[in-house]
Order: sequence, then C-alpha cells, then structure tokens
Amino acid sequence: MDLRRADRNHPMSGFKLATPVALFLYRRPECTAESFRAVSAQQPPKLLIVADGPKSGQERERCLAARRIVERIDWPCEVLRNYSDTNLGCRRRMRTGLDWVFSLVDTAILIEDDCVPHASFFRFAEEMLERYKDEPRVMMINAMSSPPFAGRNDQSYWFTRYPLVWGWATWRRAWRLYDAEMRAWPGKRQEGMLGRMLQDEDACQYWTGMLDRAHANQIDTWDYMWTFSCWANDGVSIIPSVNMVKNIGFGAEATHTTDSDSKHARLAAKEMIFPLRHPAGIEVSPADDKTLFAHSFGWKRPSRFERYWVAARWYRRRLRQLLRGGKMSSS
Repeated sequence: MDLRRADRNHPMSGFKLATPVALFLYRRPECTAESFRAVSAQQPPKLLIVADGPKSGQERERCLAARRIVERIDWPCEVLRNYSDTNLGCRRRMRTGLDWVFSLVDTAILIEDDCVPHASFFRFAEEMLERYKDEPRVMMINAMSSPPFAGRNDQSYWFTRYPLVWGWATWRRAWRLYDAEMRAWPGKRQEGMLGRMLQDEDACQYWTGMLDRAHANQIDTWDYMWTFSCWANDGVSIIPSVNMVKNIGFGAEATHTTDSDSKHARLAAKEMIFPLRHPAGIEVSPADDKTLFAHSFGWKRPSRFERYWVAARWYRRRLRQLLRGGKMSSS
C-alpha cells in the first residue's frame, strides 16, 4: 500500500495517472527492475515497452532477463511491445522506438531503464502535458533539474533551451519535428542559429562541435539530433525547480554514462510540491542557461596553450605524412 496515497493531505493523494508510459530497455536487468518498480507504482493505463536486441550470444540472456522483469504486470493495463531480435544500437533503437510510440499515442512519459523518476514526476509531467499541449514552442518536459533552476522556490518550473532526457515527456506534435539526419544543420549552422539562440560563446563552440559530429554520424546517439530539432524549431523545454530523477546506470555497462564518479551519478530524485506555481509566460533566460550549460556539461573553452598544443600535434602529424609521401589522416 502506498502510504502517501492514503494520506489525504499528501500532494499525490488521489492522483491517478492517465498518461501512457514508454519504457526503454536493453541488457541491464538490475537497472530495469528499479525503473520498472517506479513505473509500476503509478499503474499507467497504457504501457509501451521498447527493447533493443543483443550484440552477441553473451548478451542474449541479460536482454531476456530484462524483458522478463517487465512481464510482471499486476494492474489493469494495455501493454504494447516493440522488441528487436537484433541489436540496433542506441541511435537507431531510440529513434525507431519513439517513432513507434508516437504512431500509437499523442502524449507519453518516457523512461529509460537506467532512470528512476520520483513518483511526483508523473503528476508533474501529466499536468504540463495538458497545460502546454497547444503551445508549439514547448517541446518537452524534463524530469532532471540543474543549477540555477534546482533549489529555487519562487515558482515550480522555468523554461530552458536544453532538453534533458533522463526521464521526460512530450507530445506527438513535437516528436514529428525530429530531424534524424539533421538535414537542416548545415544551413542553420551558417545562419548562426546557435549564437542567436544560446547567447553563450562557450556553449556555441561546444555545440557546434557536437552537432558537427552528430551530423557526420560519428556519435552513436539520438539525443543530439533531438536537441538540434528543438532548437531548429525555436523550441524550449520545461525544467523543474527540483531534480526528480536519479540515474542509476553509471558504470562500465553503460553506453555513455561510464564515469561512476561523475557528480551526476550522485543526484538524488526529490519530490515536487503541489499545487504548482506557474511562471507568468514562456520566457528563457540566456544567463540561466549559461549557468546550466557550465554545470551540466562541464565544458570550458580550451586555453590558448591547449589550442596551440592541439595545432602543434596536427602539424606534426601532417609533416610526418608529407615526409612519407602519404595523405593526411583524419584521425
């Protein structure tokens, strides 16, 4: 029994989730068990499960073990499954999975197997999905928060340029704008979209490099394409005043979050207080986003010495290639 639900004065008392939930999993049954526990506690009326397949025979049993966990559904629920027999990889599996989800539902709360949201995120996401359903600029709702937004108490949420996908929610109308191939990036890059939107020289340099790599298919990810798609459509994301998700997937088995000592691995999921206190309008503060970028992405502009050192290494490799009569390597 959920004691908080029994407490009539508790903000989650009486809440019954109506929004579909999509759960994405792969080969980590231990993580899947925790994320599925958080989802099942909310008893969503519709559960969409997306699973990637194994890369090898050694991974097969762990993939099957993760899938067995999400078979334990003991509440009235429509369950839809999209399981791959082969390994599609992070980029393709997430994209095709999200395409499938939004071919079936208009809105969804989206949870990956290593993300454990606080119970209050489900109510928060549902209220935001309803409130901003007809606001095309609002592209998604973050469960994750970060300075300078986390810890403020004058309102319950703000708007940011940054989509943070450790637990999130969105609409079909937003996902249909996803530019998987980033076809618009070269033109947007030339137009100076990042400078105009972010107003942060360090962030522009960082994201230009990242989006260049994503456009060139040098990164097996899907979320940079989502970030670009939001920005290309002048989109903003809702960011809460408390962090409502814990990422439990840091470590050697992770695809991207391999640094178990990361400060993000220590983020705790906290409770949102209801009723919500809404902002007056849909406004983004470039100064706040600059702080978020510095804290969440941990990037700083290379020093002059570092830039000289990189250039010197490039010229040294180039000279060796010329002396050998060969062409310059791109590595």
